Amino acid sequence: MPTPTPPTESNPEPWMGSMTATELRMHEAGMDTDWLDLATRTGFKQQHNISFRGGVNKTNYFVSLNYTDVKGTAVGNQFKRYNIRFNLDQEFTSWFKFSTSTQLGRYDRSGSSASFSRAFRMNPLAEAYDEEGNIRSAAWEDSSEAFSVNPLSSLNNKSNDIRSKVITNNVVEIKLPFVPGLSYKLNTGYTYQNSSWKQYQGMDTYYGARSNGILNTDDWHSQEWILENIITYTREFGKHRIFFTGLYSAQSYEKEGNGMEGKDFPNDVMYYYQISKAATMSGSSSYTKQNHISQMARLNYSYDSRYLLTLTARRDGYSAFGSQSKFGVFPSMAIGWNISNEHFFQASPLAKVVSNLKYRLSWGKNGNEAVGAYTTLPDLSTFNYLKDDHTPNYGFYPSKLASPSLGWETTQSINTGIDFQLWNGRIQGTFDMYWSKTSDLLLNRSIPTINGTGNITENIGETKNRGLELQITSNNIAKKDFDWSTTFNLSHYKTKIVNVGLYDANGNPVDDIGSRWFIGQPISVNYDYRFIGIWQITDPSNPNGQQDPNYRYSIPGYMKYHDKDGVNDITPADKEIIGSAIPKVTMGMTNTFRYKNVSLSVFLNAQLGQTANNWLYDVSHNSYRQNRLMVDFWTPENPTNKYPKNSLDTSVNPMSAGFYEKTDFLRVQDVTLAYRVPQRWLKKISLNRLEVYMNIKNLATWTSWTGLDPEFISDQQSTPQVRSFTFGLKLDL
Repeated sequence: MPTPTPPTESNPEPWMGSMTATELRMHEAGMDTDWLDLATRTGFKQQHNISFRGGVNKTNYFVSLNYTDVKGTAVGNQFKRYNIRFNLDQEFTSWFKFSTSTQLGRYDRSGSSASFSRAFRMNPLAEAYDEEGNIRSAAWEDSSEAFSVNPLSSLNNKSNDIRSKVITNNVVEIKLPFVPGLSYKLNTGYTYQNSSWKQYQGMDTYYGARSNGILNTDDWHSQEWILENIITYTREFGKHRIFFTGLYSAQSYEKEGNGMEGKDFPNDVMYYYQISKAATMSGSSSYTKQNHISQMARLNYSYDSRYLLTLTARRDGYSAFGSQSKFGVFPSMAIGWNISNEHFFQASPLAKVVSNLKYRLSWGKNGNEAVGAYTTLPDLSTFNYLKDDHTPNYGFYPSKLASPSLGWETTQSINTGIDFQLWNGRIQGTFDMYWSKTSDLLLNRSIPTINGTGNITENIGETKNRGLELQITSNNIAKKDFDWSTTFNLSHYKTKIVNVGLYDANGNPVDDIGSRWFIGQPISVNYDYRFIGIWQITDPSNPNGQQDPNYRYSIPGYMKYHDKDGVNDITPADKEIIGSAIPKVTMGMTNTFRYKNVSLSVFLNAQLGQTANNWLYDVSHNSYRQNRLMVDFWTPENPTNKYPKNSLDTSVNPMSAGFYEKTDFLRVQDVTLAYRVPQRWLKKISLNRLEVYMNIKNLATWTSWTGLDPEFISDQQSTPQVRSFTFGLKLDL
């Protein structure tokens, strides 16, 4: 890498020769562009709801109308929702009842928003508008596509996105009069969705200008239904009570879609109503259907409200699994002991403090179906080629292998816990501990690509988990005019891989390094080279430094990595697990205060123990030609160990190691202040309730994480969580 030319009296700005024409024009005019300011705005949301309820004799109804209008924080981002809901409960006789709930919705997401990720990275010496005030399609014309697309260009897209939804649930309840305690319930549900999305990128957009217009359409509809037959039987005799539930249910989901893409149009006049005028067009279609069948039997038994027993057996079937493994059987059992109902406990001094104490213990199996439809079937992809006479021909290759034996992932767990109340409910809480083992995990195993694909979904491996959960509610103050209560919850869990289906010659489970699965570690880990500093100049007589002959990349200003195995040079054997990829502890606390008719609720949210790669530092994602984090670059005059030298050559991080940080945070997640008008005032105006409130979300966050949001780290260049202020009015007639 050539050494930068230092400033001199005759050439005080040597970097000017490396600037593009756009950058020079902006620089000489003393201008710069605040892209985030242009791409974002103060969002606004309004929501209106009106409802009616009433009834006569054995008929009750409820009707609600809802309208929501949201202007997002990204310019151009908008959403409108219209909902109508109708509930009806009708008791025909003492043993026959019918209820229905139906909701109609229309959702409008039309329009295109500015690109927050591009605005986040765009060069401030690029231009947003031309001389006439129009949005430039390319903000940095003399640069490559990766850098030049105007973050505002998408605002010129013509976009229409409308979705409709119908949801209806209907229940018939019959108490069979000839067998006391026996009842039957038929529960049906149906959901229909229809979506129509159209987008046209015209000549005034970056990509549209390069293709003489691009039109995309996507239309789909889906329907889902569920049918549940439930029979229950209740009987009490003496101190004994039994409650039995039987279930048979069927469920189906079906979705069909069609899409079109057209390019090269004569003009933009008809935007997304001119697919027939495209010089080139292509289409796609999709269809998905999946079915479920379930049977369940559950028996609850209690004796004298002291001893409780629950036995459950469930059988579930899923159409996406292999022909020989579609069904799984999952039994469970639980016992409970109301210790505070025992005579010896009530007679003890402890009863004056502990007003309620219950012990719980359960064991069971659960199934996980975390695969999509047709996962077990093979698939072919097209590979078009030219024959010897140069005419086109269609070819196919196997892009997905069959998994006919793929079946349920099963988790077997044991849970034990206590529920308690102290001083007649002044303090109450629950404490649970659990241990679980998951077998036949649904994982994508890496395989040689000679098979046509690099992975296959299989039931492989086993993991173990353990954790604890605690929740305590304390009524700190309970006076006539002032209340203060606190609810605190904490959860911790740890998971580790027992095996991944690979064994050594002695039959011992071994790691699957290609899939990044390691025995004794969680399934998801940070497995990388550990960055430990920067290579420094070792010989002052040589301004370019000297390389360590034992390390290929020991160039001054380059990143230095931990040599884990102690063998010279850095190889894949030096990769290591860095921190925990999942939080070790999550916590929440809600404090609720009430003074007369004024209430205040404050919810705090915290997370501890997670380490994540902050790719805002990554030179491969954030070129030096783009807007990026301000970092302490290494130079010969500034021999820092924090960050490599500023170079257009991304090889300063030759092993592409990540920059890992703790994501620990404490957040004021939700604050609500409300005032309820006294009831004696409302009587004068014939109102049942009148309440005004203000809500603030994401008020403040404390964290050492460098980036937008430590809680959502998957993409630090998407539109972040926003701080929102809501003012509302609740009115009951």
